Amino acid sequence: MNRISELMKKGYFVQDIKVITVLSELSDEEFRYLLNKLPKSNVPKVLTTEEILKIVEESKKIKQKTVNIKVEEFKKKGEEIKVLDVIDIYKKRYEKLSSLLKSELSFFNLISINKISKRFQFFSVVGMIYDIQQNKIVIEDLTSKIEIYLGDKTKEIINFLDKDIVVGVKCRWDNEKIVAEEIVFPTFKDKDFEIYKNLSFEVKLGIFSSSENLQENVDVQIYLKDIQENYMIDSQKIFLNPNFLIFRVWLNEALIIIINGDILKEFNKDKFLKTRLLSFDVSKLLKYGYIDDVFLVEKIPYSIIVLNSEREEFDFLQHPYVFYLLKSKNYVVDFSNKTISTI
Repeated sequence: MNRISELMKKGYFVQDIKVITVLSELSDEEFRYLLNKLPKSNVPKVLTTEEILKIVEESKKIKQKTVNIKVEEFKKKGEEIKVLDVIDIYKKRYEKLSSLLKSELSFFNLISINKISKRFQFFSVVGMIYDIQQNKIVIEDLTSKIEIYLGDKTKEIINFLDKDIVVGVKCRWDNEKIVAEEIVFPTFKDKDFEIYKNLSFEVKLGIFSSSENLQENVDVQIYLKDIQENYMIDSQKIFLNPNFLIFRVWLNEALIIIINGDILKEFNKDKFLKTRLLSFDVSKLLKYGYIDDVFLVEKIPYSIIVLNSEREEFDFLQHPYVFYLLKSKNYVVDFSNKTISTI
């Protein structure tokens, strides 16, 4: 689209180099808004930077108030899951998390496990944890497995180690043993949290259990306006089957994850932030027929909500905001005012 010619069709002329620069920096969406907002002029009119910036600022304010809702769907397999499906889940998990580790972290002498030799006294590997023992771990990549003994510096993080997570390990040879000098996780970084730094939207999330034993659906309603007395307006409903594992709901660019705490009792925020995994247990994916690794989260969530929990806990301190909600109550989560109420 030739932006200057499109403006000329509406009777506007562009002469100033500053105006041309501003126009070139607009996104296609912003330019379309500008074009639609400018009234048609029957006489030649010179367009100024002030007019452009005023209209663009208006479009940004409107965009901030608009909330688009999307529920992310995951692949399930109707027929019986086969060994190849299981291998594919592990392979994709390894590839995604290892690529994060390799691209974001500086590893010295990074090699695949099948290339390990005493040629390098110090080296690094990236692999998935296959087994954990008292003083050592077994990790594997796409080429092989290797035993790595935990050094003094790495024993203190044993509580964060679990089977099927992906880690980077900086190693050294100690006679015939390979010892871990440092274990690095695919942790969310400070820059990952910046997307929510100035984010604010007027959204309330209503979560209603149809019955205490949850034999029926859970009714999740997203309210884009205030709750008026005893009724709700402008809501979008999402019905969750009580046997669901995880739902991902997008409000514009903000990701909200809803977890079934009846099934995933092991969710731990600190472990999640280190590993990017909501759960490590692949067997649960298989039990419920998922062939997508729904436990792997590449983008930091705005909030994580654990339904059907055995405890009630609200955390609005830092993203992801984590809420543990009892199965016996109905809740309204107000993200704008950072409050939770029961109804």
